[in-house]
Amino acid sequence: MATNRHHRERNRGATIGFCSLMISMAISILTAVLISIVPAINAYAEEPPQEIEAPNNWYQVEVILFTQNGNTGGETPPQDYDLSFPENWLELIDPNMPLEEDGFPLAQGSLLYESAPGTSLRTIPMAVVTDPLANNGLSTGQTADTEEQYTPQYQAPFVLLDKEFRDLNDSAAALDRRQYNVVFHEAWRFAADENGADPWVLIKTGQSFEGRFQLEGSLRFYKSRFLHFQSDLWLLQFANTKTGEPSRLIELPAFPVAPEVMAVPEAIGDEIKVGDEAALEEYFLDSTAALDTRAQSALLEDSEAAAHDQSQAKKYPVESVWVLKKSKRIEEQTIYYIDHPEMGIMLTIKPFTPDLLNPPEEVFPQGIIPLPQSSVSNKTSPQD
Repeated sequence: MATNRHHRERNRGATIGFCSLMISMAISILTAVLISIVPAINAYAEEPPQEIEAPNNWYQVEVILFTQNGNTGGETPPQDYDLSFPENWLELIDPNMPLEEDGFPLAQGSLLYESAPGTSLRTIPMAVVTDPLANNGLSTGQTADTEEQYTPQYQAPFVLLDKEFRDLNDSAAALDRRQYNVVFHEAWRFAADENGADPWVLIKTGQSFEGRFQLEGSLRFYKSRFLHFQSDLWLLQFANTKTGEPSRLIELPAFPVAPEVMAVPEAIGDEIKVGDEAALEEYFLDSTAALDTRAQSALLEDSEAAAHDQSQAKKYPVESVWVLKKSKRIEEQTIYYIDHPEMGIMLTIKPFTPDLLNPPEEVFPQGIIPLPQSSVSNKTSPQD
């Protein structure tokens, strides 16, 4: 009996020792796993948010255009001049104008638009349509790539600034006190094109006559290797037609007009796949063919008449035309004065850092921000 009890106690001791050994090994393995995982978890949790580098190609510019009271130099207006508007143009946006449903200002002279050579009078933008079968058609084991790419967004360029953001308000007031006529005083911001292809800003200001203006033309700031300012302006002195038939009529170039944009109906979203340009074109051809023949003819005649009116330069009673074409290299934080017998320009430019409209923490509040390589910096290559 004693011998059996001894064997049982020895076997139980061995079992307890084996269990203790297994538990110790399990604890050791779990500790090793935790030691290897915790640093990775801490690194992920403590990873600092990725900073978005602000673009360094933004500027704020300010321009004052004014007319002189009397030609002090006794110069005569030129008889040979070339009046034309540029192809690469836009008009400044007035944020205080009423908006259409699509968010663009209503009034003429406030819609931002950059034209391009060869642009047709009617353009049809591509419809962005989501294929409803894109996710349902995935087979077993397939996953949809739903990673969202972060793109920094900044304020719209070429928007007129309020008076409080301008730097030359005192200078404009001083010009008025000295009996100059300030006809244009505005400031705006823009991102300089790295290739020096910045657009021209249309100018239509001062007294008006039959849809034309005392001071017309265009100007622009651009950056190639250095900052530059260019002006192509003309000052018109209209004749007094009340005293009789004007003795001189001259042709003025028609104002450039943005092409009509035709919106794509939402109904085609169920009919046309993404990027199917041929189907989109066919849709509009079929829609046009479905119109009444008489309506088509009337629409065509109206379009041709409008195009004919825009292409024809109209003659106006103008006594004199003064032209101010100037190209000048400029420096930041400097005020420039460009003189002329009948008008003048005062301008300045300074660097500007735009505000980020969509901070990463608002777009990705709980995740790592996937930044595209092209969005974290703006590098410009020197151009002559």
